[in-house]
Amino acid sequence: MPALSGPPPSHVGEAADRIALLILGGRLEDIPLDPFWSARVSFALPESAPELHVRRAVESLHRLLEDRTRGARDRRALLARQSEIRALIDVGVALSAETDRDRLLETILSRARTLTAADAGSLYLVESSDGREALRFVRAQNDSVRFEFASSLLPLDASSIAGFVARSGEIVNLPDVRRLPDGVPYRFDFAFDEKHRYKTRSVLAVPMTSPDGRRIGVLQLINRKRRVIPDGAVTAFIVSETVPFEDGNADVARSLAAQAAVAVENHRLAESVRSLLEGFVEASVTAIEQRDPATSGHSHRVARLTCALAEAASRAAANRIRSRSSISTQASRWCPSVNGWPRCRWV
Repeated sequence: MPALSGPPPSHVGEAADRIALLILGGRLEDIPLDPFWSARVSFALPESAPELHVRRAVESLHRLLEDRTRGARDRRALLARQSEIRALIDVGVALSAETDRDRLLETILSRARTLTAADAGSLYLVESSDGREALRFVRAQNDSVRFEFASSLLPLDASSIAGFVARSGEIVNLPDVRRLPDGVPYRFDFAFDEKHRYKTRSVLAVPMTSPDGRRIGVLQLINRKRRVIPDGAVTAFIVSETVPFEDGNADVARSLAAQAAVAVENHRLAESVRSLLEGFVEASVTAIEQRDPATSGHSHRVARLTCALAEAASRAAANRIRSRSSISTQASRWCPSVNGWPRCRWV
């Protein structure tokens, strides 16, 4: 068996787990085998073995390979699930620690795309406009094309995929947006594709639902990418192809969207508390100013001087007590721009 005395072919790759050997004739100890092949010998029968025994050995090999393949697939799925769970935990920690709204929205969208291998994505938030609810297009990302993002308002109805998801609360998973299911009320807008020569194929849209059941936005992911290792004889480059989103991707996106909804609501609550505090400070200062005309304007002068001191400290190169960003953050927090109160401007 000269073919088994050397190493396996270079193109075997992952197929090595689906190889088993049945040796007929001769003793196993007398056959020179490469370690790769010796580890895959399952049966060794004498050349005079009955046909029934050979057939049973072959059937056993098939069952063995099926079990081995199923076990390898289950192990890969388990590892992928564990990785997704760890990633979701990390995302939850990152979202809860982020206080800047713009960075928060960027983090939500970028992490969702990473976890689902999406090439592009967009984020919509529900807001009130002229007494009516609408969808605000707040973020978009795309790894394939460069573009200038512009926020816009969409009607909160079923004419668009995002509007349908926001109204119904259903998950929409489309393998190909150019072949929509019959009877659906929504349509996909190909204006971006035509302008930037992009080709949208698979789309996954999930609602962002708050703990009290309100739908506050929609997370939309576009074009799931899968890496393909080509034949080395043809090309040495790893290419990617657009494939539909799987059910596991929908579960991950739904979990992340729920965390994102909590983070967005917490940020809105923090902004409301900050506005309330600024209003309280303004009312208190106004009441104090009106008590004594002789000291009128003193509070505003103190605020301006405090901001000027903070600006000077942040510009001082010799200052090593606190970082510039820390001073600026603390000063701007206590210099509200409300009815004439100065807002500190940092250079």
